[in-house]
Amino acid sequence: MTLDLSRRDGYKLLVVLTDWSDARLTGDITMQSISLRLMALLTLMLLLSSLVACSTSRGGRGDDDDDDDDSAATDDDDDATDDDDDSAGDDDDATDDDDATDDDDDDDATDDDDAAGGPVVLSTCGAVGNGSMPRTGQAVTDSNSSEPLFDIYNIMAQAGDCIWIKGDNGPEGADMLAYIADAGENYYGLRQDFSQLDDEWDCTTPNAAGFGCPEASVEVMVSGQVMIGIGMWDEGKMTSSNYTLNIARNGNDINPGAPVQSGVPIQ
Repeated sequence: MTLDLSRRDGYKLLVVLTDWSDARLTGDITMQSISLRLMALLTLMLLLSSLVACSTSRGGRGDDDDDDDDSAATDDDDDATDDDDDSAGDDDDATDDDDATDDDDDDDATDDDDAAGGPVVLSTCGAVGNGSMPRTGQAVTDSNSSEPLFDIYNIMAQAGDCIWIKGDNGPEGADMLAYIADAGENYYGLRQDFSQLDDEWDCTTPNAAGFGCPEASVEVMVSGQVMIGIGMWDEGKMTSSNYTLNIARNGNDINPGAPVQSGVPIQ
């Protein structure tokens, strides 16, 4: 091709320029398409990454089917309202079956199997009587049982009263014992070691085996009728014995009257 550049033919120059510009435009469009595709691919990858991240972060606050995470407050195994932690609403906290208000433990003061729910041993006190109103009777034994039998006397007392009891034997020299219980069935006596109302003092008539007679002062816990029993141990050779019983309330001697029951075991 012959080109006279001196003429600077605008048409031909335009053609050349037009051809060059078209080629450049085509290249630009191709590069733009590649860039758009790359951007679309990158966006898709970001969306996929977000979806994966969301799926692995399930189990947050308010999830109802999460059983094994450690972060939620309403799931089933790690929060304050589930069934296996130590909070106030589950099955092993302060209101369940092993706390201070249930019925099968031994650690509180309000359930039905602790010390406060049943009779307790009465405390001792210091007031004593003068023995000015002795009550006499005859104790017996049961040949078919080793349990002692008692004559039962009743008196009235208020909570906090100090009741003094002193029993003595007769000329037979029997081994005497006594028992007391207030209106709440709180008691004193019949200890296996014979330490309560059994051998506190030497009897008037010495016992052949060296045993003593009962004496104690105890404080009533529940107002009402107080039961006092006096009896004798079965030593195998004595079936009955005379006795003397003295009772005082807050240091004042009282006469209990006749026994309400005679020769009965303590129930």
